[in-house]
Amino acid sequence: MPRRLAVDTARVQALTRQLGAVNPNNVLDRGYSYTLGPDGKVLRLAADTKAGDRITTVLADGRVGSVVESGADTKPDTPKPRRTRKRSRKADAGPSLFGADAD
Repeated sequence: MPRRLAVDTARVQALTRQLGAVNPNNVLDRGYSYTLGPDGKVLRLAADTKAGDRITTVLADGRVGSVVESGADTKPDTPKPRRTRKRSRKADAGPSLFGADAD
């Protein structure tokens, strides 16, 4: 029983570290940010903005409001980035962090 408790405790600690690594607040603490468009949704593409839009950048210690001065700085012949589906986990990779894999 003590060995089982030690193994389970180690597993919980490992999972806690994994969750901490992807915690949005911890990601912001590492210097990342995200930007919200005028509608309050996350901006993913520069092309989704236009001159005069009010945007908000969220940082670890607060928010910064900005106004877009010029249109998106993208080349017209540049294709839109493709969203790719995550590859499913291999069967031998062990259990999913969140239970059953949802693809």
